Amino acid sequence: MLRLRVLPYCIVTLFLSVLGCEERHAEQCRQECTLKGSCTSRDGHCVATDEPDCRRSEECQNFGRCSLMGKVCMAAASDCVQFSGCKIEGFCGVLAGRCAATTAEHCKETDGCRKDGRCSPKDGRCIASGSDCAKSEGCRKVGRCSLENETCVVKSSEDCARGEMCRLQGFCSFASGRCNLTSRNDCEKTEGCSEQGLCRYVEDTQKSGSSKTPGCVVGSLEDCKKSARCRGSSRCRIVEGQCSR
Repeated sequence: MLRLRVLPYCIVTLFLSVLGCEERHAEQCRQECTLKGSCTSRDGHCVATDEPDCRRSEECQNFGRCSLMGKVCMAAASDCVQFSGCKIEGFCGVLAGRCAATTAEHCKETDGCRKDGRCSPKDGRCIASGSDCAKSEGCRKVGRCSLENETCVVKSSEDCARGEMCRLQGFCSFASGRCNLTSRNDCEKTEGCSEQGLCRYVEDTQKSGSSKTPGCVVGSLEDCKKSARCRGSSRCRIVEGQCSR
């Protein structure tokens, strides 16, 4: 009786096509399959042959490389506009096969632009340049108005004076790389001084039980008399540390 011998899949493939030995979801390609969607062993190499494999890969999730192009998974324009990194980091265009920030419009829609001044594209990512820092929330709130190494930072007391932390809490003097409250001069720049007479600097307001907390308090009758409280509602005397009638 004639016996039929079952040939391995790859040998059958060799007879049926010029592509050579091929095995889908080969064990030897497990790592590259997970990482890059290259799940098929072809002639000893791991290649991508199925778009669903691309979409399951880590590089699809991390870099938008979700479309099958030839033997590899790459980013397409349609992938990038839906990529999570588009809204977060501005990675809405395509550069070198991955989703990247390629125009100023890509960057301007992100929190990184609005908050940190990272509004300009460079090498596929959004960075701070030119006047980006001066327009950011970081400048308006905490004085990060100067550009250094493509990042917005505080570099001077002038930067501090532009921030809300100076106007509201007296953090107006630059020291040790940040804005600090250090003197009566800082307190006098606050709305608390002009409106409520909180013009005197103290090293510790005793509001924290663990460490000293500097602050601004009513320091004298003159502070009250110069305040909006005195002019508007006759609260010109000091009563229990506040300007009152």
